[in-house]
Amino acid sequence: MIKWILFDQVRVQTYDVFSRKDFYSINGKQFSAKKLKSIFYIPEYRKFSIGEINEIELISTFLEKSDIDLDVEDYIKIFKIGIESIEGMAEILKFLSEKYFLATLINEGYEWANYKLDVSGFRKFFKENFISGDLKVAKPDFEIYQIALNKLNVKPEECIFIDDQKKNCEAAEKLGIKSIVFENPIQLKKELATFSININ
Repeated sequence: MIKWILFDQVRVQTYDVFSRKDFYSINGKQFSAKKLKSIFYIPEYRKFSIGEINEIELISTFLEKSDIDLDVEDYIKIFKIGIESIEGMAEILKFLSEKYFLATLINEGYEWANYKLDVSGFRKFFKENFISGDLKVAKPDFEIYQIALNKLNVKPEECIFIDDQKKNCEAAEKLGIKSIVFENPIQLKKELATFSININ
């Protein structure tokens, strides 16, 4: 019997930050999305995502390397502006949260994962949040799944894991956790139905 459903965050709950427009504005200044999101491609981002550096250290390093006229505080503000939830996911999460326990299992820096939970309004649907930046281990490492199972006090076969990356789902399945590779909300509903979870 399914007791817990675990959700990835980016490209499952929310779109990639800065992916919905070509330009973003703050304090009367406009910045290209391409430049703003290049922070994800510097080496320090990986360190941030597993808790080796904090948000301030990441952004400070990025701004030093780039020609973006922002300070750390304003980058954080514009980052939050760039967060958008995927249409249809609020309804799915609300429905599931009324019948199952939901948790997140996220590869992201601790602060940014929390911004996304707050800006999207999705935090209220989750009983637990497992974030790589807090746990210092990331998917598809088996350890992060085991941490979640142990904390939830649940057997692998009592869980479904939803992620947009096949490798992360394959890792979960090797531990006995049922998984769904997310494409879009309509496809997710169809996949959940194969587990006798029918969302109207």
